[in-house]
Amino acid sequence: MDGGRIIGHLVNQVCRAWEVLVEVSDELRPVVSELSRRHPVFPLATIERLVCRTSEEYREAKIRTFIPLLVRRSVGAQLRYLDDGAEPVGRPSSRGLADA
Repeated sequence: MDGGRIIGHLVNQVCRAWEVLVEVSDELRPVVSELSRRHPVFPLATIERLVCRTSEEYREAKIRTFIPLLVRRSVGAQLRYLDDGAEPVGRPSSRGLADA
């Protein structure tokens, strides 16, 4: 996905966040707070929407203890990728090779 399409995608996400009321569960409120502090460039509504969407993947989970941790890691990786241009999760990064 090129830069223009990424920005267009983000604008669409923000617009949809305004259209649909997103309610973050109490267990995920600290996740939203932490991610918004770490990534102030993103609107709070966008972070809430990503957290809600990601947490839906675990809706049927029998063990819920680690859901906030898993959601924080997943959404944090998405925001880092969009914010700094970091490598997507699961792909090796060439950044640290020169330093090793």
